[in-house]
Amino acid sequence: MILVGREEELHVLDDLLGRVREGLSGALVLSGEAGIGKTVLLNATANAAEDLLVIRLQGVESEMELGFAALHRLLIPFQSLLVDLPEPQRDALGSAFGMNSLPPADRFMVGLAALTVLGDAAKSKGLLIIVDDAQWLDHDSVAALVFVARRLFAESIALIFGVRTSSSEVQPSFQGIEELPIKGLEEAHARQLLASSFESNIQEEVASQIITATRGNPLALLELKHELTDEQLMNWNLLPDPLPTGQLAWEGDQKTRTKAQQLAEASLALGAGASYYVAYLALAHLELGEGRYEAALDAAQVVVNGGAPAWACQGLPLVIEAAARSGTPTWEPRH
Repeated sequence: MILVGREEELHVLDDLLGRVREGLSGALVLSGEAGIGKTVLLNATANAAEDLLVIRLQGVESEMELGFAALHRLLIPFQSLLVDLPEPQRDALGSAFGMNSLPPADRFMVGLAALTVLGDAAKSKGLLIIVDDAQWLDHDSVAALVFVARRLFAESIALIFGVRTSSSEVQPSFQGIEELPIKGLEEAHARQLLASSFESNIQEEVASQIITATRGNPLALLELKHELTDEQLMNWNLLPDPLPTGQLAWEGDQKTRTKAQQLAEASLALGAGASYYVAYLALAHLELGEGRYEAALDAAQVVVNGGAPAWACQGLPLVIEAAARSGTPTWEPRH
């Protein structure tokens, strides 16, 4: 995604990196809806931290019920440092990771152990930890990482979470950490993104309708280039009502997985020739809510490219991209 109109956000992130280079530490939560640009900002921050040790952790929805799963993935690169931990911390972390037969780990000690390990890792080189899709971390790992974030002071560590939110409030688990809400682009920047993304000219009134419908969501703006014709962009033909921005699929009420599978079965009749627009309509009418992306992928897979995985296709609606990141489909389309 093209980075446009994010100067203020980049300044905040660059300031955090500057504090790390001075030997200080800090934590930040980037919050916002799907497609708003959190991952792009995180990528830009990682690229600007070439002089630091950069560790990235991606939330995995399928591991949300596995205690300490995310923390385990984060600390694997620093396994050699575990032997130097104070015994109570080493035992607690070993219990959490299944490395000993001690009773269930005390979460305070696990958090303290994580803080010690990361502090040791940052001694030779400042450390940037990026946790994207943090809303999909398991509860125990969130507790440990938030524990670390709230106690950072002068370890040369920056800990940045990217958290998808469906409202204006970040998840309670992350409260108490400085938050940087990522909003939709201002109109001038949204127009700039549209102009740089569309090969055809866009009539001014049409651009205004698109920006209003997407609320300046960058990925939604980019998605529309696969959904609208040149005639529609020039206002010679009417725009679809509502515009196929993908946001209907994120914001609607949750439907059951059975509904998604019923739709997928019905979509088999469309065959391999079904267009992206038909695929979008099928998903939009599901009105899927948070946590239903796997079901959306199941439905999308039978429509797009005759059953090809949605992540292999270009120009798909936002909900399909979100679905692809959630993991492997749980059922196979019939042939």
